[in-house]
Parts: sequence; C-alpha cells; structure tokens
Amino acid sequence: MGEIIAFGGGKGGSGKSFLISLAGSLLAAAGKKVVLVDLDLGAANLHSFFGISASKPGLQDFMEGRTASLADCCLQTPISRLFLISSKGCTAHVADLPAGWVQRLIQGFRTLPHDCILLDLGAGTYKNNLDFFLAASRGVLVTTPEPTAVENLFRFIHALFMRKIRAHVGDGGLRELTRICLASKPANAIRPLDMARALEAREPEAARKLIADIEGMRLYLLLNQVRKTMDAEVAAQLMGFYPKLFGSVFSLGAVVSHGEEVNEAIMSREPFLKKYRSHTITRQVMGLARQLLSDR
Repeated sequence: MGEIIAFGGGKGGSGKSFLISLAGSLLAAAGKKVVLVDLDLGAANLHSFFGISASKPGLQDFMEGRTASLADCCLQTPISRLFLISSKGCTAHVADLPAGWVQRLIQGFRTLPHDCILLDLGAGTYKNNLDFFLAASRGVLVTTPEPTAVENLFRFIHALFMRKIRAHVGDGGLRELTRICLASKPANAIRPLDMARALEAREPEAARKLIADIEGMRLYLLLNQVRKTMDAEVAAQLMGFYPKLFGSVFSLGAVVSHGEEVNEAIMSREPFLKKYRSHTITRQVMGLARQLLSDR
C-alpha cells in the first residue's frame, strides 16, 4: 500500500491545490509514482493546473459503483509518473456524502498501486473532510498569513483532534471528558492530551490507545503566499503555539513566497514545474517534498 498524505486547511483561497500539484510534481520528479486525488467536491479544479480534461471516469463514478476500481479513474498528467483522479462534474458536496461512500473512497485510496497518494481536500471542518484527513498517515496544513486564514486553520486543527478523540470514546465520552477538564481549566486551555489524561483515570487501556494515536500524528505546517518578512514570522509564531496546545506532532513544512508566476502558469494551463523548475517557489516546496521523502 502506498502512503496517503492529506493536504487540508480551514479556509479556501490558500493556494492548497497549487501546492499539492507542485509537491506531487516534485515527488514524481524524484522517482515516486504519485497520484493526486481531487476531493474538493463541487469545486474541483486540480485538473486545471495540468491543462488536462477529465475524460476518464472520476470519483463520482467510483462512489456510485459504475467503476470498480479507483485505479481505472487515474489520468496521466504531463509530468512523468504523476497521475490525477478528478472529481470534476461531481454533483455531491463533501458534507453530504453518505458514510458508506466515504469509507468506500478511503478503502479505495489504500488499494491504489502508487507510492504516494496525495489528497486535496476542500476547506472546512465537515466531518467527512476530517475523516479523509485522518485516514492519511501524514497531513499538510496549509494557511496564508492573514488573520482570518490563521484563525480558520486553528479551528480545523482543533476539529481534527476532537474528531480523533470522538472516534475512541464516542459522543457521550467526549462530552464527559470535556466536563471533567472544564473543572480545572477554561475551555480555551484544554489540550487533547488533557482529555486523554482524564480518560486515563477511568479507562487506562483506552487512554493508552488514544495517547498513542494522538502522538502518532505527523503534521506539517505550510505557510503560503508570503509577501514580506512580517508575514514569514507568522510561521514561527504558529510553530511556537501549536505544540504547546496540541503536542509535539508538528513540523514546519515550508514557507512559500507569493509569486505572480503562479497565476501565469495557471492561466497557461501548464504545470508550474515545467515552466519554473528553478523558481524560488519550486525550491521552497522542494523543502516540503524532501521532508515527505525522508520522514517515511
């Protein structure tokens, strides 16, 4: 089975689809067989970064059973060893997917014959979005320096951890752990590991599994569209804050500059790597790609 890596975030317009297209291109250039999966249902545009049309069956065909294998939905991109599974034309929204379809997709990702399966998630904290992200062995969290984007990313991360805890203890257990923690801390100071410690007093074995699951998460922060030094400092601030609240599961993936060349590549419908192989942005995203290759 290949490694599933999810790209997610709390706010649209952060450049996530561009970044996953470039990261996937770089991983393929490094010799990996890579497939990108466009899970921004209802707003799919990943195909546009490669100048290709979605002529093959796509995600909806697989979800509805018209295609037996996700591998049959793979489109070759102009980058060697890089493939795309598109959701162009998908009429379903991620929030409305039946649970059976979500699990069918996750199982399908795990059967793909690729070294790396990169999931491009839509923005937001819909439970299906969170489940797709948590199905990955590693996750890339994308934000821009703007306060609204940073705030929405925090909400997305918090929702991820709450979703993970709920998977272990259920809705009632999550409410009870929250009640216990609120007796000693304000709501904004409660950490996921505090809830695990509260569970430890009641169910030690369940708490051990939950702690191992939380500590096994591997998350990379990617700050995009940086225009000035003050913007870049946001990454250092977040890397100082997130581990204190959520634990030492974060790494700094990359700080990526703003560049008009990104829009030029999109408008020309050419892969960014083909037009701008030595560009600063390419080198910056290469830093993330190297981490994804070396941390396996």
